[in-house]
Amino acid sequence: TPQFSGVFWDMQDAILEDVSRIEVLRGPGGTAWGANAFSGVINIVSKSARETQGLLLSGSLGSFDRGRATVRYGGKISEDTWYRVFTQASFYGETEKADGRGLSDQWNSYLGGFRIDSNRTASDSLALLGGISYAEPLQYSGGVPDRFPAVNGHLLGRWFHNFSATSKLETQLYYDGVRRDMVQNPVNTDTADIDVRHRVQLGNTHQVHWGANYRFIHSKTENTVQHIFDPREQNFQQGSIFAEDTLKLIPDTLSMTLGCKLEYYTLNSTWETLPNARVAWTPDPYHTLWASASRGVRTPSTTDMHLTINTPFFNEYPNPHPKNGEVWAYQAGYRGALANRFGYDLAGFYYDYSDLSTSELIGNTMPPTFVGANSLEGRSWGFEASLSWQALDWWRWKLNYTFLTMDLRTTPGSTDDSALLAEKRFPENQALLWWSFQPYRNMDVDAAVRYTDKIEGVKIPAYWGADLRIAYRPAKKLEVAVVGQNLFDPRHQEWSRSPGFPSASEIPRSVYAKLTVTF
Repeated sequence: TPQFSGVFWDMQDAILEDVSRIEVLRGPGGTAWGANAFSGVINIVSKSARETQGLLLSGSLGSFDRGRATVRYGGKISEDTWYRVFTQASFYGETEKADGRGLSDQWNSYLGGFRIDSNRTASDSLALLGGISYAEPLQYSGGVPDRFPAVNGHLLGRWFHNFSATSKLETQLYYDGVRRDMVQNPVNTDTADIDVRHRVQLGNTHQVHWGANYRFIHSKTENTVQHIFDPREQNFQQGSIFAEDTLKLIPDTLSMTLGCKLEYYTLNSTWETLPNARVAWTPDPYHTLWASASRGVRTPSTTDMHLTINTPFFNEYPNPHPKNGEVWAYQAGYRGALANRFGYDLAGFYYDYSDLSTSELIGNTMPPTFVGANSLEGRSWGFEASLSWQALDWWRWKLNYTFLTMDLRTTPGSTDDSALLAEKRFPENQALLWWSFQPYRNMDVDAAVRYTDKIEGVKIPAYWGADLRIAYRPAKKLEVAVVGQNLFDPRHQEWSRSPGFPSASEIPRSVYAKLTVTF
């Protein structure tokens, strides 16, 4: 949403059985993904309709994830065209206070949609998908909990054309609409986007990927007495072109990728260059050394640029000269395997930030008056380590550890001391031990133990968590699973109190059972 350059996570839902894979990309992804792919990208790829034929029925009941019901059906329209339709209802329980009392923030969400995939010719394929989702998350108005509806609808079309075995074109067009009620500033947002990408192999050395994108956004917010957007309704656009070349300097051994996106954003009338460079050395199939450098930006939101807040306790005005927040990211790593049983991955990173958002005190007024600015800069660094071990054909272990530290500072003349707390709003250490095994051919057991360090800036203590899943398949197309989550403690805190909520919410220990049938 352009309202705060973030995501309404309560409006995101998916049918897990339809997920093909999840890609996690380290560092800024601006060359491929544009602005706001600031420090990483998580790309969720769904299965085609051809891969989801037949009927799937799934249902679960539990203590915190109180229930979920899923129905999906896939069929064929013709010999070269497949479809699926689906619906899902999810019911979530309430989080708890530190003393175990509920916060009455339970909520429900509903999802429905379709997908069609067609191989029209040997060179052309089409995909058309769409859906609608509805949720009623909790907000507090005057200390009283209330439900505020949020609805989203989208429609996406994609065309693939193969000019040859070495030249492929992809064109995508989509529309997305959000209607969301809230205590402060209900918002309607409509987005239309067209994206064209072309991949071509040039000889034995170059693989070129280039394209262009255009996005149109219409945003309308409703004003309240204390929160005023000016203007409250506006249109803005985003356009970009990019090119990326992967060079095989030494075939199957040494490669380099160079790319850059040029992007224009009309909301604050800025041009941005989003470059990246990567090199990888693979002396043999089991070892790879790599390094990268890239630049990312965060564009100002409509809140940064147009929101004025007037309360009896403080006044805040928008940034009169908004800048894009910037990061330069430098990374290097080594990954490898040993005897087809051990795998390891070590990656270090150093990020350099500038022009991050602050809120500056101006004058000596009562109530205090603040204005938005871009007076925060600094750096972060750390590393990630992963070790996997295939102990037996039916038994696998994985260990992950992440270390992160930040050093932020405000520029001379800044009055926003609270901005420095941002460096203490992340856990410094995180670890995960996961193992999966099959004691029998028709049974899976997955267990995970994880550690999250304390978050000093918002006074969240460190905690350990444990999850356990046992799945049994008494028949080929029937699975029964029991899942326990956060088993070590009755409850634990993961974030600070949200504005308007009476106290911080904590995640309780929970269990649920799930039944899945396919035909």
